[in-house]
This record gives sequence, C-alpha cells and structure tokens, in this order.
Amino acid sequence: MRAGAILAQEREGEDGSLALFPCDDILWQGMFAQIGDRLKKRSWEVWLGTLCALGAVAHKNLHWHYYRPLFGMVYGLLISPTGQGKGIVADVCDALLPEGYTKRDSVQSGPALFPILAKIERNEKGKILKIIPRQAILIIEEWTALLKASKIEFSNLQEILNNLFHHTRPWNVSRSDTEKSGGDREVANPTLSICATTTASLLHEQVSEKMIRSGNKQK
Repeated sequence: MRAGAILAQEREGEDGSLALFPCDDILWQGMFAQIGDRLKKRSWEVWLGTLCALGAVAHKNLHWHYYRPLFGMVYGLLISPTGQGKGIVADVCDALLPEGYTKRDSVQSGPALFPILAKIERNEKGKILKIIPRQAILIIEEWTALLKASKIEFSNLQEILNNLFHHTRPWNVSRSDTEKSGGDREVANPTLSICATTTASLLHEQVSEKMIRSGNKQK
C-alpha cells in the first residue's frame, strides 16, 4: 500500500477514551497464524512485523499489475499509543528475516541508501570495481527519525524514499565530489522495504500539511 500500513491507528471511543482498531481474526491465516500462535499473541504488532518480513523476502519474486508493477516488499508503519509494545514489530520482523539479509535501523540522507542497497567492491585505491544490488530493509522503531533527517537543509531523503518504492528502473547517485571512487553510481535493481512504528502525536507533530499536499510523506 503506497500510503503505508497504518495498523492500530488511535481512534476515539464512545466515552471519549482512546481505543484501538481490532486486529480481526480473518487476518490470521497461513504464516501469520503460525507465528501468532507460536508467540501466543495475535496483535497488530506481530501482524505487521510478519507482513514486512514476508514482503522483504518475497521482494520482486512476487509481482502483480496495478497502475504500475507492484511487488512483495512493503513500507509498513504502525501507529500506536505509547506503552503498547510497539518494539515487538521490529523484533518479529528482524527474527523472521533470513541470515545475511541486509538490515539497517537508520539512514541520514538519500545518497546514504546507496551502500545499503548494493554491495560495493573496490580496489586498493578505493575505486569502485563492482556494484552488486541486494535486497534491504530499514527496521526503524521511531519512524519520525526519517522525517527529521529529511528536514535537514537540501536533504532529498523523502523524495528518494518515495522514488524507490517498487522502483523498476536503475537508481543512480551522481556526486561530483566523489569522482575518484565513482561519481556516477547506479544500482541496477533497487529493492527496499521499511518496517517502522510511531505514535499518533509524533506523526501529527512531524508531518506537515505541505508534505501531504505534495505527496512527499513516507509510506
């Protein structure tokens, strides 16, 4: 879902208190049911962690056509009140990914995604010899950290994360100050997933009206 998996959004109950959208039984099928039963917990935290991990493993092996090609990987965001155990999302996702899968818990800029999305081989002088694409996931326990990094002057992190969502063309980073090590660098098959959590209050605090109107909010 391009707008993100907002799963546990706070809502107001009839008495004015905050309640949570229920995690319906119909969602717990197949692998989701197996993991929920093993953990003895069927919650949005477990469900989203499972979804992000399965999508990351499926990546571009799973494909269907919507308005453009869509693949298995997702940008998943759980919005839940403080004290609801949101960290379980990251724990479940991390535990389900195969050994060696590229996992990171932060990124500070758009170009910094380059060494995450590809294994880079260099010679003894630092010149890039080979760029090998690899599947990667950002597992971020506080999603608004991405927004804060994107608000740094001249940052293009937001735009690049949006661009990389189910990207089918090669993705390139061109920087004139790194010609020695390869100023024009390209990842042939960028494959990125995101698994993140936040609270409604932080979401409202960090997401501006301009981001929503421009379509540059994170998934």
